[in-house]
Amino acid sequence: MTDLPLEGIRVLDLSRWLPGPYGTLFLADFGADVIRVEDTAEGDPYRQLKPLVQGHGARHLMLNRNKRGVGINLKDPRGREAFWRLADTAHVVFDQFRPGVAARLGIDYETLAARNPRLVYCSLSGFGQDGPYRDVVAHDPVYQGLAGIVSLMGHPGGPPFIPPVCMADITSGLMSALAIVIALRHAERTGQGQYIDLSLYDTVLSTLVTPASLALFTGRGPRQGEERHAGRYPCSAVYETSDGRYIVFCATENHFWANLCRFFCREDFIDHQWDDGPKREEMFTFFREAFKARSQDEWVRLLWDRQVAFGPVRTIDEAFSDEHIRHRQMVTHVETPGVGTTPQIGLPIKLSSTPGSIRHGAPLHGQHTEDLLLEVGYSAQEIEVMAREGAIKVRVRDCEQEGPVLRGDLS
Repeated sequence: MTDLPLEGIRVLDLSRWLPGPYGTLFLADFGADVIRVEDTAEGDPYRQLKPLVQGHGARHLMLNRNKRGVGINLKDPRGREAFWRLADTAHVVFDQFRPGVAARLGIDYETLAARNPRLVYCSLSGFGQDGPYRDVVAHDPVYQGLAGIVSLMGHPGGPPFIPPVCMADITSGLMSALAIVIALRHAERTGQGQYIDLSLYDTVLSTLVTPASLALFTGRGPRQGEERHAGRYPCSAVYETSDGRYIVFCATENHFWANLCRFFCREDFIDHQWDDGPKREEMFTFFREAFKARSQDEWVRLLWDRQVAFGPVRTIDEAFSDEHIRHRQMVTHVETPGVGTTPQIGLPIKLSSTPGSIRHGAPLHGQHTEDLLLEVGYSAQEIEVMAREGAIKVRVRDCEQEGPVLRGDLS
């Protein structure tokens, strides 16, 4: 097998929920030794969030493949010392705490960098480490609301709605992976690590290139229904079909729009693609009536190869059954401890010489604590005492019939 490009990079991942684990997922897929550092009680909330697969949260199983896991009580001095020792061997530490928490726990950048100057430390928080909103509590829909995204959702005159995709979380996870790789490159060249201050609010705002080009250059950003691809124009809109389903067009280029108009023998529409006058309503009326004459499947057969930038509006179930997605290996499977074979979303980054890979499933809670602490100099006896007294969480390698069990009283 080809060497993975991030082999030899160790990441201590203290993040939770979606953003951080999504970012470190890609680091792990390309070979980084990503170690999920969880508390000794419940661990990442995604472990318990339904739907559950044999007692394991499906979201946890999806986000934590190729990673290892330790359970450490950072409030216990012995647990903190164990984390310090692991951080001495790491290239990256990634936290998702609220500002100030890492310092109170004694695992902040200044503390760790004094021991390991090459360390890259990434903090992902809601609003960043400074600023008026620094200590405000929020989740993904709030960031999207503050950034103006929610205001653009819905039909003109109707109420806005929360987008169903956690764009702030997802984009921040991707941004964190990019930032870490950039900082690692600098550390490789100079021997000096650095601190990364990432904000979910900053990140989701940075995605608004099109609305921002209006707001910042003209002094007035788009309102609900005014964006080019938000249903303002017939060339980029959703239409209902005869079976109550939908199709979507995004014929932004004039030649795609012209192909659509010619298909319907309405060449008179071609020069009015971006018309804001009466012609726009005439075109909307025509296409709404035309597309209601046939089913979604019929329109797919008629238009798929017509070069009109068209597609059916599918359900999530249909999307993951798509033959193209299967061909691109965007749905795959992996063996996961305590669960068996589990489905996974495949790797969207496809490198010709150093491709990533899905090697194993998500770790059990505390699965690798013992291995890693032995590696950094703890004895088996020390580990057993620490586990019994709640400083760490480990798992005993018992017979397969009994499955994984906890060592010590870790409640």
